[in-house]
Amino acid sequence: MESKFNFKNFSIVIPIFNEEEILEESTNAIFSLCKRMEIDFEIIFSENGSTDKTKAIAEELTNKHPEIKIISNPEPNYGNALKTGFKIAKNDLVISFDIDYYSESFLSEALSMKAIKKSEIEKFLPKVVSTQDIFDTELLIRIEKNGGKIKEVPAKVNEIRPSVSLIYKRIPRTLKSLIKLRIIFYKESLKTKNLLITYLIGSIPPFIRIVITRNHNSSFCKSSLMKLITNQIKFGANKLIKLV
Repeated sequence: MESKFNFKNFSIVIPIFNEEEILEESTNAIFSLCKRMEIDFEIIFSENGSTDKTKAIAEELTNKHPEIKIISNPEPNYGNALKTGFKIAKNDLVISFDIDYYSESFLSEALSMKAIKKSEIEKFLPKVVSTQDIFDTELLIRIEKNGGKIKEVPAKVNEIRPSVSLIYKRIPRTLKSLIKLRIIFYKESLKTKNLLITYLIGSIPPFIRIVITRNHNSSFCKSSLMKLITNQIKFGANKLIKLV
C-alpha cells in the first residue's frame, strides 16, 4: 500500500531513567500510535543509569515487539541518552519522544513534512558537545545555522504523572550550559543569529516546554520572560520543536 507520508520509515528515540511505573503502559500507547502510521518504524529506548526495574521491563518489551530496541548508558544523562539513540537510529526520519511526553498528531505531521533527517544528524552530531538539558538545542542550532529551518508545531500532550525534574535545579544548570555553548560558538566563529533557550518546566502542570528565541544583539528582558511563562501556564500551551 502506498504511503500517505513523505517518508517510508521513521525512528523514535526515547530516553528512559527509573520509569518502571509507567514504562509498559506508555510503550503500549506509543507503539499503537506508531502502528497507525502504517509505515516501517523502530522505537529505541536509551536507558541511562536506572536503578529500578526499568531496564528489565524494557528488555521484556523488546522480546514482545521486534520493532523495539534498547541501549544502555552507564550514568543518568538525558543529552547523552538522546545522542547515543540518534547514533544507532537507522531510518530516514528521527524523532525524540519522552516516555511521558508524546503526541500522535505531532508524529503524523512530522511524517507529512520534512523533519530531522538521519543524514543531517550524521553530519552534525559529532560536532555537538552539550549534554544533559541542551543537547538537542545545540543540535538544532547547528543544523539551522547551516541552512536548515525551524518550525514550531503545536501539540496536545496530556500529563500522565508529576514531573521528575525540579526547575530550581535545572535552570542554573541550563544557564551554565548555555554560557559554555556560547563560548564554544565564539571560538568556532559560528555566527549565531538566534539562540534558542529551552527550559523544561516539569513541576508545573500542565507539562509545558517553553522555548524562547531571541536575537543575540538584543537585550534579554526579565519581565518578558515572566510574561511568557505566565501566558504559557494560563493557556496550557504545549509546543514541540521540529526541523523542516
